[in-house]
Amino acid sequence: MYQECSQCGVDRFKLFPEDDSSDGAPLIKWERFEYIICGKDSSGKDKKRLQIVQKETKPSEMFRYFKHLLVGFPAHQFRASWQHEQFKQLMANLPLHHACCIHDYSENYSCRYQQEAQSLYFAQNQVSLHVTILFRHANAEKDGVQSTEEEPVVVTEHLLLFRLI
Repeated sequence: MYQECSQCGVDRFKLFPEDDSSDGAPLIKWERFEYIICGKDSSGKDKKRLQIVQKETKPSEMFRYFKHLLVGFPAHQFRASWQHEQFKQLMANLPLHHACCIHDYSENYSCRYQQEAQSLYFAQNQVSLHVTILFRHANAEKDGVQSTEEEPVVVTEHLLLFRLI
């Protein structure tokens, strides 16, 4: 999982000889996400945003970046699978009169018109997205069925809040 033994790990990932960085290797176009500086905040710190950046490099640089991304993937995948399994167990055994609430705050998004150049220079509208998923036991009054210890019925509700900044 942490690729610490000599039998595994990204270093054992071999590339084709054509993918080297020699002078004869062709340039290829590819894209990746990078944080770019897009201004300063009120305290003077750099404001960054994640954006797709186009690259034109030799294949070896793209594969070097790919290998860098792969280093942390097995541990990430293990944690994500474990957390998903724990969540499924919790939902399958949600105690009566309990609820589980998952709240995801998405960062602020700028609202710009595609063809309006002026929006780059004047105040921009931003929106914050707040997504909540609520898992609760069914109630006869509201849902038409009553959840019991013998026959639990878990209802899923989605709440979406948009806040214009």
